[in-house]
Amino acid sequence: MTAGQYFLRLYRELSIEEGYDWPVITPEQWSEAGSSWNVFPNSIILPGQGSAFWYRSRPIDDDPNKCLFEIFSLDQVPVADYDKKREFEPQYFDDYRDADLGQVFSQDFANMKEVTVGMHSPSFDGHRLSEEQEMTIWNHHRVADRFIFTD
Repeated sequence: MTAGQYFLRLYRELSIEEGYDWPVITPEQWSEAGSSWNVFPNSIILPGQGSAFWYRSRPIDDDPNKCLFEIFSLDQVPVADYDKKREFEPQYFDDYRDADLGQVFSQDFANMKEVTVGMHSPSFDGHRLSEEQEMTIWNHHRVADRFIFTD
């Protein structure tokens, strides 16, 4: 058994123990579903079994260097809680550093400024995407270009 197979088995066992409905998903189904869905024009969904992150960016006025960046966390609920209403209060922050986003998000957001500066440097002539793992990004931009630049 591979480490990945062991992880999925353990994850499934713990989830069932906690009361979640947990259908068996084969590695082939996981592979076919993918791990990053780009939804035109401005969303990315990172699905997982039992949860997903959804990122959406929207422009602020006509400034290409600013955006409203939203993170949605979608979580499965235990079977026993299907009929319970869940209370949720959205949170808004003018500065990501005021939010408790955890280590990974905080590091990613801290890097965004440097990435933007690098993309505006005279030596930046465009990004290069992996032909294996990033074709969904390429396709997302291809569709956006067709939408934006077609009369």
